[in-house]
Amino acid sequence: MSGIRNISPIGLDIGHAAVKAVQLRRRGGRTHVHAAARVPVGDDDRATALRRAMAALDRQGFSGRSVVLAVPPQLLMSGVLELPARDSGAPLDQLASLELGRSHKRDPGTFEAAIWDLPRPARAGEGTHVLAAACPVDEADELLDEVAAAGFAALALDTHPCALARACQPLTAESTGITAVLDLGDCGSRLVLLLAQHVVYDRRLSDRGAAELREQLASHLNLESDG
Repeated sequence: MSGIRNISPIGLDIGHAAVKAVQLRRRGGRTHVHAAARVPVGDDDRATALRRAMAALDRQGFSGRSVVLAVPPQLLMSGVLELPARDSGAPLDQLASLELGRSHKRDPGTFEAAIWDLPRPARAGEGTHVLAAACPVDEADELLDEVAAAGFAALALDTHPCALARACQPLTAESTGITAVLDLGDCGSRLVLLLAQHVVYDRRLSDRGAAELREQLASHLNLESDG
């Protein structure tokens, strides 16, 4: 938490259908939702949607201008990689960037990547299995410029899976097994598997979202869908 009265930065998720925001407050030893909002994007471009979101957040009781951004799904590069053992002395971060760049057909110098270890499969060798996540630098800079132009101060870029893992931590703190988390968006969904509190699997379901469910329900009940 940061700032006056233990209020967190604003978590900002810029989706296809809406800009979503949430801010937390620490009080009495517990964390509570201080403010939350969903601002429809409509036909606006991203820069316009962000400016509209800024005006809406002021009306919804958010405090400050500092934000942590979720990397948009179309910018997130991720994959499970098998690398040499950690005690081998091999440059694992560089190797992960090379492999991630190869699989996504990008020059390793054009994106920033992070990796974290996964549990070793039962029949695996002595290598290190990691989950890698990356974001292209040019596209990230463009996003950050638009965020700044809208009046926000971006502190960091975060991935949806890691943010979901932290959001669910109060529910998974005692878990030692697998927990499945389904984030149901309007135009798509995301399935994340946690082992204890660590992300071990992430899959974007681009054709399985709330909009499709609304259409199916409206059809089943012979109702007109409002989209």
